[in-house]
Amino acid sequence: MPEASAIKELEDTIAAFPHERRVRVLQRVTDALIPMVPRLQDHHIDVFDHIICSLIAELEPRALVELGLRLAPLARAPRRTVSLLARNYDFSVAGAILAESEQLTSAELVDVATIGTQRHLLAISGRKRLDPPVTEVLVRRANAEALRILAGNAGAAFSSNGYTGLIERAVDDTPTAEKVIQRADISPEHLQMMISRASELLRGRLIGAAPAPRRAVVERLIAKLAEPATPDIGDERYYVHTMARLKAEHGTLTEKDVAALAGDKKAGEATAALAMISNIPPETVEEIMDQERLEPFLMMCKAANFRWPTVRSLLELRARPGRSMQDVLTSACDDFNRLSPRVSQQALKFWQSKRAAAG
Repeated sequence: MPEASAIKELEDTIAAFPHERRVRVLQRVTDALIPMVPRLQDHHIDVFDHIICSLIAELEPRALVELGLRLAPLARAPRRTVSLLARNYDFSVAGAILAESEQLTSAELVDVATIGTQRHLLAISGRKRLDPPVTEVLVRRANAEALRILAGNAGAAFSSNGYTGLIERAVDDTPTAEKVIQRADISPEHLQMMISRASELLRGRLIGAAPAPRRAVVERLIAKLAEPATPDIGDERYYVHTMARLKAEHGTLTEKDVAALAGDKKAGEATAALAMISNIPPETVEEIMDQERLEPFLMMCKAANFRWPTVRSLLELRARPGRSMQDVLTSACDDFNRLSPRVSQQALKFWQSKRAAAG
């Protein structure tokens, strides 16, 4: 192509220029380019790009620094030139371009962030817009100063893994953590992760740093984490903890509460509630409910003045081999209706007396 041939001839001519002349020509070319950029077509800018790239070969940093400062604000700066300046290991050359130039791609920023100095990373961290691939590298490599800038950058976007990495580092640095808690894009899951991993001292700082609409959420999460962990069913502390919680939530328990717990398939809580109503140990209730014979369990429910629908819900919590559940329920309903309330009360008193004797 004639244009390509002309550019090659120009590059060869420039290569023969002495150093001082290159600097002067670079300044003139830049002076000519900058005011014309808004009116130039892309292929015209490409011509300037070739010329400038030829001129800056082997120039000392001082000339390159000035060039970077002039090109960084241009929305349509010559791309090859911008890329060369951004990749310069001398931060004084690369800094302005890394901080401001819109011509740099995410891939180019990833490359620089992967091998650049901490000053390079600091400049990148404050850019108006950062995509997740770039922020992932920054989270891994940036020092505390750059990480704080990144955490406070509203234009920085993070992948889920990137956000997790940011939080893992933030909990060890209070200023960064305070920036993260203020981010508008933090998800409920990452907010909970941050609170759970923060020290007690940092949690107090996060309450003060959180935006007003988020402060109550942070306080609730911290309060919830301060509560003792709920033991699993089967743990010897399970019923003590569960009964205390049920009492705090419901006060005096009723059949309605038992029915709701059974309907929600909360077997352990339903057992604890039934024990509280019957005033017998939950372990005894559990033993009675687990027996092959249903009569003791039905008597306990009859003594509590439960209605059949509640008893049915409790029976459906049992998972035993043998007859189908429907057969079990049909037979149990008949037996429950035939039970004497007086005899059932006597059985309940017997279980209660065993508790008193054990106490």
